[in-house]
Amino acid sequence: MKITGVTRDASFSPNSNDWAIMEAVGKHLGDNGHQVDFISEKDILEGVGDTDAIFSMARSSQALETLALCEKQGIPVINSTQGVLRCNRTIVTQLMIQAGLLVPPSQCFTVHDAPEVPSIAFPLWVKRADQCAQVKEDVCFLSEKSQWASTLKDFQHRQVESIVLSQHLEGDIVKFYGVAPTGFFYWYYPTLAKGGHSKFGLEAVNGPARQYPFNAPSLHTAIEEFAFRTGTWVYGGDCIIDNKGNYHIIDFNDWPSFSPCREPASIAIASLFEHLHEHFSRWQDMNNNGRPILHPDPLHSTEP
Repeated sequence: MKITGVTRDASFSPNSNDWAIMEAVGKHLGDNGHQVDFISEKDILEGVGDTDAIFSMARSSQALETLALCEKQGIPVINSTQGVLRCNRTIVTQLMIQAGLLVPPSQCFTVHDAPEVPSIAFPLWVKRADQCAQVKEDVCFLSEKSQWASTLKDFQHRQVESIVLSQHLEGDIVKFYGVAPTGFFYWYYPTLAKGGHSKFGLEAVNGPARQYPFNAPSLHTAIEEFAFRTGTWVYGGDCIIDNKGNYHIIDFNDWPSFSPCREPASIAIASLFEHLHEHFSRWQDMNNNGRPILHPDPLHSTEP
């Protein structure tokens, strides 16, 4: 099988080594007898060329439009373009609530329609929603109301279009990584890991993990179902485990760097291509047989 890997532009993943996971996946695919070629998400605008399948970390709207055309031609893409678009913070927050996942109290606004004073209790988080976080200022922790006006003004000044407000929850931060539907799932406490990776160091707000007991298989099951149904098969995210062992999802994103578990993750991702059409048929059947792929549809969404 001829397989194309589309690399992510560094602007969409600051302080991360995304090439390492792409290279590892490509190696395992090659070892399995596939022909693998790489192309950047900037160069893909000129076309993909002859290929049977694509694995992609691209996030630019232009690259996703090109990949969507490939999908219309019957070429499987992992992650699907719909899955990547659904990871817009506004959309993914709505979808997680719709799917019944536990999330902190949250509200979505355009920066120009945001209230003078949020109704969500402080402390809270303000996160860029129109795109993934690209600089530290795109994710802000506000401990009191007096910080709100200046924070909102900064988002407006930087021409950020939309934001999500989420109530801060006390508890242990757990980072998770998965590859649906292979069964691969890895989690850890970033505040306890030696040499653990952090984009902006914001995990420190919650302090060192107390390691509250929780049902990790239940978390895996819930996230796996969400990831597969949305078409975001290669995923990562963060959750808060409270002192009662309840989980609350605070982030879900498409194709992270898998820095603490790169080797087993790359094997799992490569294995998707051994039964690719079977997986895609199952995903499409869910949409046709009463288990709809979660909406809204971001390619036609009116959300900010």
